[in-house]
Amino acid sequence: MSTITELSNNLTQDLDVANPDQILRIFRQTDSQIFNGWRDQPGLLDHSTLSAAERLSDAATECLLHSQNSLIIIAGAGTSGRLAYLCAHEFNRVLVSIGLPQCFRYLIAGGDAALVRPVEGAEDDPVKGVEEIEALCASAPVRPQRILYVGITCGMSAPYVAGQLDFMMNLYGSDASAASSRGPADMPPEGYACLMGFNPVELARKVHIEGWRGSFSDVALRLEQQQTAHPDRFIILNPVVGPEPVTGSTRMKSGTTTKILLDTCFAAAMQTLPHMRVLTAFPALGAACSGPAPAPATAQAPVGPTLIPWHSLATDTASPPGSPDSAALASGGSPPSGGSPTSGSSLLHPALLDLSPLPPPASGPFRAPDHHLDVAGAAPAGTVSAPLERLSIQDMFLAFERTVRAVYLLPAGSATHPLASPISHCGQALARGGHLYYLGTGVQGIVGLVDASECPPTFGASVDDVRGFVEGGWAALATQGQGEGLPVEDPREGRLFRVGWDEFERVFLPKLTPNDVVVAAGVVPQGPAAGHDHRPDSMLTDRQLLLLHDSAPATRILLAIHSFPSAGPLPAALTQSADICVPLVLPCGPSLVRGVTSFADLAAKLSFNAISTGAHILAGKVYQNYMIDVQISNNKLFHRATNIIRTVLGLGSRPCTVDEARDLLLCALYRQELAVLPAEVRSTDYPVRAHVARAAAGVTRVVPLAVLLGHRVPMQEALAQLQHERIVRKLVLSAAARGKSSAK
Repeated sequence: MSTITELSNNLTQDLDVANPDQILRIFRQTDSQIFNGWRDQPGLLDHSTLSAAERLSDAATECLLHSQNSLIIIAGAGTSGRLAYLCAHEFNRVLVSIGLPQCFRYLIAGGDAALVRPVEGAEDDPVKGVEEIEALCASAPVRPQRILYVGITCGMSAPYVAGQLDFMMNLYGSDASAASSRGPADMPPEGYACLMGFNPVELARKVHIEGWRGSFSDVALRLEQQQTAHPDRFIILNPVVGPEPVTGSTRMKSGTTTKILLDTCFAAAMQTLPHMRVLTAFPALGAACSGPAPAPATAQAPVGPTLIPWHSLATDTASPPGSPDSAALASGGSPPSGGSPTSGSSLLHPALLDLSPLPPPASGPFRAPDHHLDVAGAAPAGTVSAPLERLSIQDMFLAFERTVRAVYLLPAGSATHPLASPISHCGQALARGGHLYYLGTGVQGIVGLVDASECPPTFGASVDDVRGFVEGGWAALATQGQGEGLPVEDPREGRLFRVGWDEFERVFLPKLTPNDVVVAAGVVPQGPAAGHDHRPDSMLTDRQLLLLHDSAPATRILLAIHSFPSAGPLPAALTQSADICVPLVLPCGPSLVRGVTSFADLAAKLSFNAISTGAHILAGKVYQNYMIDVQISNNKLFHRATNIIRTVLGLGSRPCTVDEARDLLLCALYRQELAVLPAEVRSTDYPVRAHVARAAAGVTRVVPLAVLLGHRVPMQEALAQLQHERIVRKLVLSAAARGKSSAK
């Protein structure tokens, strides 16, 4: 059986002909498998997953309680590595905020450069992964006494992670292999290892790792044995969430599951620390999260905690308090004429962004009472206290489930989803040769940056088709390497690392056309009375809204994340900045742990994924549910490309063997007819890393070309067609029809 993460999802086989609302409905259906499991396999809410998550949380607790001499290392390649970075980035800031040493570290195959672009072949090197673990331990300010390693590989396939897991078992395992190959003497004496992936162990990749002694399957089976012997030290956390909406695109459902698991397990561990509490804006999760999700906000009068009125958010000297215009705004009227945002006005009241340090709570972890406790520990007037206790892993998963449902559900009384219009506009933009730009603050900006970085390898997109920009640029990412070794001065690649708003304003904003789309995202400020986890880098800012406003003639879209389920209509100060405004209502508030806006981040991720994936679907970059224009940047993607060629040709009634699909792939990759392709290159003994290097040398549209060649389109004709037509699906259907006609 093929690995489940590489299978075609039967729910999405007509994805390429779906409209935006249908695309969102399909995403909602496939994402429900995260919690329910695929077929008869366990999901997040099943016992095996809950048990493994609790053991990972217990191991993290042990490290956090001794954070001064512990390391928690989260590692992965591609999307997994980027989410590892995001998790370490957020939880380290929590530790700093309560006066504890930063003990989280991340490792991403290819180094920090891989945060914004694919690094060819990086995940195929198991030796490099081990060297990087050793380097992290050696560079720690205090010699670590314990280490928790979490290796993430969605398909249980990345050699980079396999080498690291093997190393950890050699150090801390109890089998004969471990006893004979202990690691360096300066490694911590105590260690834990966790494999996070989304296939059953028996379906881990069995292909021999080039230049190494085994396969990922060998490592996974050995880890399973270690888990049986030492379940508290070796953990396999592998809910089977099913095939991706776009076949093999693990940035979507698997990426979402990864974020939920990391945030939940470490948030549960954080509850054990002094002054740390779980934050929710909803009643006790154990009871509330099992009920129906609240209806998203509509234009009706708000109930409960509300947004600060528009006149409190905007300071227009032409309309002082008490003026007719001000009175009209306070009662929900329209803004004054000429009141659109300008560079000289303030869109957000400064009081809402007062983020002076708050005193620590007087007590420990708590279960949320009927209303949210503020971050200083005081309940809003009129609320009823509840016993303080820790939230369970299951409670947290249920809160995430509510958040996922809230993003996808239609607003009450609406026939179309608010995200449908952004998907449509972005699809039209890409089809016309335009661009999609994300503007975000803090984590919201990083999530947009990550989404943009994943479009080239997934859809064969240009690096300029989708770009992300974050306030503060690269420095705001606070990477471990602080940009060391990045090709920032390289005229071709350096621009990829200039990701700040200044760069957008200086270089991109003046060139915007009606074919472009600019999307800004952030949490809507609620005011001090709301008692929420106010962080400057999770909120919409004046400058962000001004940049969005000034992005005309591009289509301007605002993703406004509400902190309260009962939030009313968006303030006019926000809606004036955009052509399309999408409210994202969080039923459980923005944060799970103080300082980590888990629910807001997940809402942003789901929205960005839906927009960019939906746009590429509409632009013809998906055939049925296959990523027809995937870039071959590692060993796994070479084999995936071979399978896509074979499958797509089969869909067109053109039977194709694995060997034939591989030959077509090589012909397209080397731009040579099969008859003249060197026998050495065709040989299965020829290293795949050499083919990956060839693809990295600037060879594009390899899979579409191979499919056209498979339909008997001559090489030069196929290349000419691909040069003049961006929508691959049109070419494939035309070639298939022509092939059938000539066969008659």
